[in-house]
Amino acid sequence: MWLSADYRRAVDFSLLWRFFGFCDYGSIGNIAKYLQSEVHVLKEQAFMHKFIFTPGVWQGEGQITFSMAEDELVFKTRWTLAPKEEERILLSQTIEVDNVPDKMVNNFAISDMTASSFVIELENNLIGKVQGKGVVDEKTIAWEFRNTPQQFEGFEIYELQPDGSYKVRAEFTAGEGLRTYVKGTIRAN
Repeated sequence: MWLSADYRRAVDFSLLWRFFGFCDYGSIGNIAKYLQSEVHVLKEQAFMHKFIFTPGVWQGEGQITFSMAEDELVFKTRWTLAPKEEERILLSQTIEVDNVPDKMVNNFAISDMTASSFVIELENNLIGKVQGKGVVDEKTIAWEFRNTPQQFEGFEIYELQPDGSYKVRAEFTAGEGLRTYVKGTIRAN
């Protein structure tokens, strides 16, 4: 089969308009908006981590150290990730520290998500509710809380590992210079 084209003939733009009319985009401007939204969706999906952004359960373990004591305490954690609703993702984290009878429960809400950032709220019985900022790229999820009315500041970093688990590092301070250091791993259940 041979294909040929007559390059001397002028382009018939009415054919293009008919094509775009069938696509139901209405105009070139609408087509551009549509394509831009599709590119944005692809860009967002490139950075989508299973942790935080996909409903499910994650479990992990690690060590906690406090600035007022030199002992490393072993902890276990369980994250429950809810589906995205009304542009928010709700997360619950339960932390059990060996030889400590009470469990710590942290409730998070993630909103204002873009391909590279988000807003995060943390609420628990010790500090109340604080808001911070998060960032995400193809290998890392991280957030920080700064200049809160409760004098609570800190950060958490989750680094994606080749096996799909995450290496976790965190550091927090709550007034009077008392610091908490956390290191560990989490994986999908």
